[in-house]
Amino acid sequence: MMKQFLQTFLFALLTLPFVHANEDPIKVFIDCRTNCDQVFYQQQIGYVDYVRDQNMAGVHVLITAFPMASGGRKYEISFLGKNEFEGMEQQLTYEALPMITSDERRKQMVQKLKLGLVSFMLKSNPNLDVHVKVRGKEGAADKKDASLEEDPWKHWVFETYVNGNANIQKSQRTFNWRLGGEISHVTEKWRILQNAYYNNNTKIFIDEEESIRSILQRYGTNGRIVRSIDDHWSAGIFESFNHSTFSNLNASVGIGPALEYSLFPYQEVTFREITIAYFNRIYFRDYLEETLYGMTEERLWDQSIRISARFRKPWGSLFSSLQGRHYFHDFSKNSLAFNNRLNLQVFRGLALNMTCNFEFINDQLHLPKGEASLEDILLQQRSVSTDFEFYFALGVAYTFGSIFNNVINTRL
Repeated sequence: MMKQFLQTFLFALLTLPFVHANEDPIKVFIDCRTNCDQVFYQQQIGYVDYVRDQNMAGVHVLITAFPMASGGRKYEISFLGKNEFEGMEQQLTYEALPMITSDERRKQMVQKLKLGLVSFMLKSNPNLDVHVKVRGKEGAADKKDASLEEDPWKHWVFETYVNGNANIQKSQRTFNWRLGGEISHVTEKWRILQNAYYNNNTKIFIDEEESIRSILQRYGTNGRIVRSIDDHWSAGIFESFNHSTFSNLNASVGIGPALEYSLFPYQEVTFREITIAYFNRIYFRDYLEETLYGMTEERLWDQSIRISARFRKPWGSLFSSLQGRHYFHDFSKNSLAFNNRLNLQVFRGLALNMTCNFEFINDQLHLPKGEASLEDILLQQRSVSTDFEFYFALGVAYTFGSIFNNVINTRL
């Protein structure tokens, strides 16, 4: 009798819950800020009611994702009680390895969602019929496999890519291709990134008498080494090498230190972050053409400060940054950029999306001497002089009618 009891107890500890429908299903709103297969979630978890408005939900499921050093993604899943479940809250994490398929990832996500919903369902119906299923040894996670000592690559990740496209018409042809790679090493103490790239964009315009060819070429490498000092401070060094026909750069080499302070502990980055970063760099530039200031090459020294804020809440998300920069040899050569993105659930049924970027530009030292031709401007073969740049996008959506979103129909 005792042996049977212990077997049953162990069976329950090693399982994930599979819950059957109850008489009064809870209302769930899935708020996914990343690439999620919500239709699949609804198909696999059919014992709750899905609503399209978070204000009508009993459980607000907030899913955010962040890249991991291995190339995979870490998902933070927050189950936030609302209305009848006000005050209840649960946090789960799921780490998706880079080598698994999208189908494996969504199935594992479903198991996390089922697990997180159980406490809410039991509060709604204490007599709920709950079944469990044991995962075999092959599904058990071995924490040692993820440790630095057992990792033969020591957290180093390598990625390469190559792609291209062509668009051919009678009077116009466009060819684009790019290749590159990235090396990364990310641990709790270190963040090391280095990438290299080559981009080529060719446009050919043909008429009866002549053809016009435009070729834009960019290649280079950028890297950083950042050391975590404590929960609020980080320090690093940045380096870069770039060639760009558009920006009149035959070669630009830059290097310099950086320092960042986070008002909140870095562990809270999934929900809120306010950071202040300082950069100080030296550049050595060799230009393709003589610049407006009569330079064919020069050495520059600049500094910049960036203040960034990001919040992810059930009401939406907000990102805002302000960055100012100037060159030491001439303080009038400066720039100021203000970037903002807002996703907001205003009230029941009304959602607002807004992007607003503005930049004052007084530091275009790379501009070639002489006026840009109409051909250069139309073909965008080189950058042109400007003292500001503004971008604004606004989207509003209003939905009304049935609050339920349970039916899945993918027919033609």
